[in-house]
Amino acid sequence: MAAALVGLAGCGGGGSGGQTTTTVASSPPTSTTTPSSGSTSLELSQTVVPITTTTSKEQQSGDEVPISTQALFTGRGGKITPRKIEVPPFIAVTVVLRSADGKSYGIEVPGHGVITNGRAQLKLAGLRAGDRYVLKTTGATPAKLIIEANAEPGP
Repeated sequence: MAAALVGLAGCGGGGSGGQTTTTVASSPPTSTTTPSSGSTSLELSQTVVPITTTTSKEQQSGDEVPISTQALFTGRGGKITPRKIEVPPFIAVTVVLRSADGKSYGIEVPGHGVITNGRAQLKLAGLRAGDRYVLKTTGATPAKLIIEANAEPGP
């Protein structure tokens, strides 16, 4: 009987593409009393019970791509625009600075780093609704730029 139960552990369907783990558990010992001698002995039973756990692709690690949004600033004619970018709350923000005229521009995010010269980018943690990052510019106006988490939908 044990061989039949172990054979069943390999069966199963699903096509879920997940991984399957089979654990075998045995039943606890049983106690018997012999009436003639009054002594107690333990009998070990070897009943095999397959326990199957399936891990879906969503639960497997290693293939996750963190959610983020982009805050794109453009340098042109000595100015960096836009002055303020609103982003969704709690979503990571990738700050990107592009030079539209070939000149060198820079943005500093105090405590997080500096991005300069065209194609650099910096990833920042998401913000609570209403919170903001204040960025400092170098070689351009305005002196400060803002990234603000806004819970309101729309443009």
